[in-house]
Amino acid sequence: DPMKIQKLCYLAHGYYLVENNGAPLFDEKFEAWRFGPVLPSLYHAAKSFGRRVITKPFNDFDYETRIYVRAPEPTDPEVLEIVEFVWDNYGDMPAMKLSDWTHENGGPWDTVIKEEKNFIRNMDISDDLIADYFNRTMYDDSAQET
Repeated sequence: DPMKIQKLCYLAHGYYLVENNGAPLFDEKFEAWRFGPVLPSLYHAAKSFGRRVITKPFNDFDYETRIYVRAPEPTDPEVLEIVEFVWDNYGDMPAMKLSDWTHENGGPWDTVIKEEKNFIRNMDISDDLIADYFNRTMYDDSAQET
């Protein structure tokens, strides 16, 4: 469903940042929205499904031809490795459990909304903040020392 795909993409982005020295997986920032981190283009692509299961591939707007085309699938081996890792490790988790994790106290979304006195939607969550969090919480300390 749309919420779950947001969370899985957020996980993939975080792992990709760490594995690729801060290089982002997506060419736009995740934003701190009221109910968690959101990739705006993904939100708009998936919003027609509401809370239902996503049943067809997304379309992407081609600005040169001014028409919608099928969104490209990743071909980069590093991207595919991260996507497969996230799917294998988190794909069976319920969307609400993934959502609870993205709202964790001290996580990037939580940090951004706490820094803003009057919560405003669409505040960027920096890639540095996401990468730092993933480095600290998602990787085993002993594995990083080798």
